[in-house]
Amino acid sequence: MFDIIIKAAGFVFIIILGMFSRKIGLLKKEDSFVLSKIIVTFTLPCALISGFGGITFSLLTLITLLLGFLCNAFLLTTGKFLARKQTPLEKANAMICTSGYNIGAFVVPFCQSFFSPEILSYIIMFDIGNCIMCLGGSSAIARFEVDENSKFSVMAIVKKLSRSVSFDVYMFLILISLFNLKIPDPCMTIISMIGEANVFIIMFMIGMQIELSFSLHSLASVSKIIFVRYGFAILFALAVQMLPIDPACKTALTVVVFAPLSSVTTIFSQELGCDTNVAALAGSLSMPISVCAFVVLLIFLA
Repeated sequence: MFDIIIKAAGFVFIIILGMFSRKIGLLKKEDSFVLSKIIVTFTLPCALISGFGGITFSLLTLITLLLGFLCNAFLLTTGKFLARKQTPLEKANAMICTSGYNIGAFVVPFCQSFFSPEILSYIIMFDIGNCIMCLGGSSAIARFEVDENSKFSVMAIVKKLSRSVSFDVYMFLILISLFNLKIPDPCMTIISMIGEANVFIIMFMIGMQIELSFSLHSLASVSKIIFVRYGFAILFALAVQMLPIDPACKTALTVVVFAPLSSVTTIFSQELGCDTNVAALAGSLSMPISVCAFVVLLIFLA
């Protein structure tokens, strides 16, 4: 128990270091985007590969993937309902901000430090379903609120998914599991060396990106988003704990829904012409909330 608390406190300390480095002018917020490119291109894929224990394909793993999709769909619909009396742009923004989980760059670093590779495999399956929505599906659906003449394009979503390095790595990991292949040990040694830097860089970047400046109008919209996301997370986690399923899957499903907003939320909000301040503030507030939630979850689950 004490070791878990110390490790969790270490994550929080690294986030504070990132915030402090930006506060004193050592680094700028723009520098975090350089770190983000390093994470997405190098450290995160290597961390996923080095911590991967293989996927045993079953009905449960497919259900886990489907749940990643359905959780997003439910939150997207809930966001639309909450903003039903608002303008089309505000409605589209609520839909994008309410759905989507930052799993690869947030949940994975936490879970690799505390949980088994088996749990990580379920998290990957959930994130595949999540990626289908948060990397293109949600924005395509939300666009109908802004432009009724817009067309839903499956190929456009597929193209966006193929440009996601994390999604490509997931497909690679699934393939090597299907064909029971093994990455050579010398390659794994190098991959592990790069992957070990992932936790520090991600947590440091999160600290640099936290932005808490807001207007009262933005705060009202963000409060609804935060309440819906974490209210749903609590109810979903409680329901999962009562299911008679594999404990590894149960743990994975419990933690993933407490992930913060997807890192691409602000980008899609900007593409639709929505108020990006809402997306940026919701993302910033969701980070410390998710950190606190994960610390509590780790104490009970790790």
